Amino acid sequence: MSGKPHGAVIAFPRDLDAWLRKVSIKEKDSDPKLVMVDAVTTMSNLIRESTDLRLQSRTLRTALHEEMALFKVKLKGVREAIASITAAT
Repeated sequence: MSGKPHGAVIAFPRDLDAWLRKVSIKEKDSDPKLVMVDAVTTMSNLIRESTDLRLQSRTLRTALHEEMALFKVKLKGVREAIASITAAT
């Protein structure tokens, strides 16, 4: 995996496990406590970002439903207008 050292990430558990193994192997000469702290910090950030994205998704979904309801009302008005024009001719 490559990319920025920070930012939004979506990962499956198996991806995270592979990343942790890769980090452990790559940094085996490093202090294991530091590796674990980094992993816990990364997981905490991923959970926080996932929560934020879920909230944004909920807000956007609500806005979409509201806009679709308004669209349906307007579309019904247009259909009624067309029907009345058609009936008058």
